[in-house]
Amino acid sequence: MYLGEDVKLEDEDTLESVKMTENCEIDAFYNEKPLKELYQDGAISILRFKLQTSDRTGRQTMHVYVQKESTMMCALQQYADHFAIDARKITLRFDGDPILLDRNPESNELEGEECIDVIISE
Repeated sequence: MYLGEDVKLEDEDTLESVKMTENCEIDAFYNEKPLKELYQDGAISILRFKLQTSDRTGRQTMHVYVQKESTMMCALQQYADHFAIDARKITLRFDGDPILLDRNPESNELEGEECIDVIISE
């Protein structure tokens, strides 16, 4: 973070040490860790799913990471981007039932670690 335009704030800085007043301008840059890293660090707000499909070209499997409050469209989009597939051609199913993409995992009765089938239409 920066105080004004050119004074970089360090972790150990306090409001007193930088002579900050309530009229100071702070520019903040937030660098979020990737969801996979957060999951590996034990973040309970991140879920992992295994997405897989089989067709005549073989099996395509990928682990995706989503925040609990995110919609399942986030999982689908990660898969589509990774395999360069048009997301509009993908349907997700769990235990044969369609997954509602505009709902979060809990609304789809998913807890994380499930294996989700990817159906790709022609």
